[in-house]
Amino acid sequence: MIAREKRNGRIIPSFVKGGINNPLGARALYLHRGGRDTIYRIHGTNQPWTIGLNMSSGCIRMMNKDVEHLYDRAPIGAKVIVIGPDGRDAAKYYRERGANVFDTLFRG
Repeated sequence: MIAREKRNGRIIPSFVKGGINNPLGARALYLHRGGRDTIYRIHGTNQPWTIGLNMSSGCIRMMNKDVEHLYDRAPIGAKVIVIGPDGRDAAKYYRERGANVFDTLFRG
């Protein structure tokens, strides 16, 4: 991302102190595979209006309050499964559990 932005004439520092100006928002969970950093993150953002848009370099951006909650609950080494927007092969990895609250409230 630093190299890409440099090609566009924008300089991004290699370190930004935590706080409201940090593009990773309130927290960042660094994702590793096989003991190596994947360079992907699950993180907050200082631009919440961009959530859901293709704005990052493959990271998963969340609202700061949500990533703070996740950060407090996910232990180091927790398994992360990312299911793409098309949901292909999701059933191999993920199964919904519990009540469908929306159906219960709005359709039932």
